[in-house]
Amino acid sequence: MLSSTASYQYARATKAVSLIPPAYYADLACERARLYLNDLLNLGLETASSAGGKKRDKEAEKKQIFDRAVAAWGHGIHPNLRETMFYI
Repeated sequence: MLSSTASYQYARATKAVSLIPPAYYADLACERARLYLNDLLNLGLETASSAGGKKRDKEAEKKQIFDRAVAAWGHGIHPNLRETMFYI
């Protein structure tokens, strides 16, 4: 069972929070990831509208999105930030 002191361990609050801190941190991480991925997630919409409504090959579209992600991020988060909660 989780102790009641866990609700006081959320770094962004000065008082107890209603959920356990990992739930809040997961929400922050997902929101940050959505911001990073927004352009890539909308790439399919952009290509579909520019193609005049023609259906594209899904595998080619996935590869294009992957290639753009690799070009933008290389090998991911910088090694100095990998073990930190930089999204707080």
